[in-house]
Amino acid sequence: HTGLGQLADAVADCGRARALDPAYYKASVRLASLMMELRRPENAQGLLEPLVKAGAQSGGAGPGPEELAALKERLSEARAAVSWQKTPHHYKLLGLTNTCNEDDVRKAYRRLALKHHPDKAMSAVKVALAVPGAAGAAPYGGPLAGGSELETRVREEAAWLFNFINQ
Repeated sequence: HTGLGQLADAVADCGRARALDPAYYKASVRLASLMMELRRPENAQGLLEPLVKAGAQSGGAGPGPEELAALKERLSEARAAVSWQKTPHHYKLLGLTNTCNEDDVRKAYRRLALKHHPDKAMSAVKVALAVPGAAGAAPYGGPLAGGSELETRVREEAAWLFNFINQ
């Protein structure tokens, strides 16, 4: 999605990946990169700090030594950017250029707000987990299927994205 300028969709994908598997640190790393691209270094810093702490303490579950060094470098970049980057890049999140008119902004905002509403989050995850195959395929029946804990995490990530779009 990033290459197509659909950063809100990329952020949503990262949020869903984090909700489905909180131990999958690469989703948080990607989300931190997107936050830096959207000029939100404080969010990137908040995502990277727990990863660096967990990576330093974990034996092999987290990032390797090379990845940990790269995470520390990204974290220092985010900390440095917090002091001088004050204006987020709202147009980039909406997939627009700075030269667009007010109607384009309203349309893009409305489209994203409807697409990424928290009430639709669980249905999007169920569709993403559906096993490809015959018509009427059953949803994924692995360890992530069902459960109120998964639904809670998905709704929290979707609510965060919805509030992020509204800012």
